Amino acid sequence: MAEITCKGCRLSQTDYISKLAFNEHELINFLSAHGVILKELKCPKCGSDLKLGKDFFWRCQKTRIFYKGKKKLKKKCNFKQSLRKNTFFEKSKWSIELICTYAMYYITINPPKYPFLLEEFNASPHSVVSWNSFLREVLLEWGFRNTTMEKLGGVGKTVEIGEAKMEKRKYNQSRIIEGQWVVGGVERNSKKIFIVDMPDRTHESLLSIILEKIEEGTKIISECWPSCSWLEEYGFIYETINPSKKFIDPQFGAHTENIEGDCGELRSKIPKAGRKKEYYAGYLAEYMFLRAYPNFRDRAHELFKAIGQLYNPSEILNLNNIFFSGLI
Repeated sequence: MAEITCKGCRLSQTDYISKLAFNEHELINFLSAHGVILKELKCPKCGSDLKLGKDFFWRCQKTRIFYKGKKKLKKKCNFKQSLRKNTFFEKSKWSIELICTYAMYYITINPPKYPFLLEEFNASPHSVVSWNSFLREVLLEWGFRNTTMEKLGGVGKTVEIGEAKMEKRKYNQSRIIEGQWVVGGVERNSKKIFIVDMPDRTHESLLSIILEKIEEGTKIISECWPSCSWLEEYGFIYETINPSKKFIDPQFGAHTENIEGDCGELRSKIPKAGRKKEYYAGYLAEYMFLRAYPNFRDRAHELFKAIGQLYNPSEILNLNNIFFSGLI
């Protein structure tokens, strides 16, 4: 894994713009400190240490001496590789600075996000929808990684739960399977969360997850399963959210109501264009991330660290090396 040397920075949007957005050297240091890009790289051809140029390319300038008969010859290695290769940035035409700026806006601006990002970045609707999806993918994997081993809730505490179906992955980096259902829970007034795989959508599977993840005596709130009053038989207090209550759509400003597959405030995070069930998991994770880090200054560190963990340049590089060595 690419080493994460930053132990916790507090970066606001203003800090990012003034210190990183227009300073390539500092931005590269920030990304490498969070494991998003590699700090160093060796030449796969000759094993020498590569140098990173101002154009964001790793280059090898080592000269190799060899003999052809009695004649002494010199040959430069001349290997080069983009800094983007094997990273979150690899398959995008956007600059690294622009992608990072987009990510910072995504986790700091209040809804509605879509029209603002569309206008601010002068981007196509496809680009905005895609990058929003890519970032939700990162947050979803963050949710899996940060699922607490402790049970949520307890007497006098409330846990919101929801189910969601997995969407398509960007580069198939995530361990989760497209089409698979997951269950998520967040304890109110706490950073405790869980997101776990749901083998099927049966009564037995749901009960098994709740008993494993939530303390007896907890008040459980959900709109996903309106007929779960049977949970009270197991020592829980169950409440169904009023499906007639209206919420303002965060991206398009429209009213939404009775959205299945989310929980509580999460309904306000799902725009009309994202109401297909396969998109809910990403919104579920985004909601949990924002609840876990309500202070904007804490979000950048966690987001970029999560990007480096999902799109780990060291792991991808090692997989590529194994693949190519197998072809030789």
